[in-house]
Amino acid sequence: MKERPIFLLGVGCQKGGTSWLHHYLQHHPQADLGLAKEYHFFNGMYAESGPSVRAYFEQQLAAAPPDSILHQHLTHQLSFFEAPKRYYQYFQSLDKGLVGDITPAYAMLSKDTFTLAKTQLEAHGFQVKVVFILRDPLERIWSAIRMHKKIYPQNFINKPTAESDDLAILKAYNEWHIEVRTRYEKTITNLEAVFSREALHYIFYEEFPTPDTMQPLCEFLEIDYIEKDFATRVNSQSKSTELSLQTCETVIRHYASTYKFIQGKFGINKVNKIWPNASKLET
Repeated sequence: MKERPIFLLGVGCQKGGTSWLHHYLQHHPQADLGLAKEYHFFNGMYAESGPSVRAYFEQQLAAAPPDSILHQHLTHQLSFFEAPKRYYQYFQSLDKGLVGDITPAYAMLSKDTFTLAKTQLEAHGFQVKVVFILRDPLERIWSAIRMHKKIYPQNFINKPTAESDDLAILKAYNEWHIEVRTRYEKTITNLEAVFSREALHYIFYEEFPTPDTMQPLCEFLEIDYIEKDFATRVNSQSKSTELSLQTCETVIRHYASTYKFIQGKFGINKVNKIWPNASKLET
């Protein structure tokens, strides 16, 4: 094992292919991401949403069969909140050169919390590397809505939003929990204020996963590239309809600053090709 194992801090985005990434790495002989994909440690401990995060884990634990693996894992995760040193010690115990925590909610963390995460992880012997997958804002929001309909059908039954993605999106696109996961400029600004450019790796969801994106990622994480079935998605939410032009225009206009920030950072021609919605800002 490396003298300083790499700790992958996966910060999203939500509905950005992080489940596929976790599956790939968890089956890689040089990596071990442990008992969970999403540990929610840094938002559960240090974000304003911390109490609700911990309450969610406690509810899940109460509902899990006492003799189940899920119960064991949830008990373990809750112990990290009770004694934070256990979180770092747990990853120290994994005998691989690459370990990590892929929690899309980390995209919402503040600069101060990213600083704390980096400082604490380095103090426990890790080399921290960050991966952030970016998805077209409109497409990310739409996918999140489809996911919510599937997971929480009770929130949509007997309501207009049960039959219309348009109505559901127009109701939710500017709500806090959607905004904070979609304003990539805020996440990137916070990350780049804390981590060196060499410790950051950005990927566009629309190009992921392919050999062209996975080979550089594996090089960044200092593991061997292994060919996989790149055509199979994990936790993908299929579309059953199309959005109206009005809905698309409303969301694109609302997130214009996000599209423009990404255009400015990665190049307008590249972004417009990957995210056709970005090119609509010019018309």
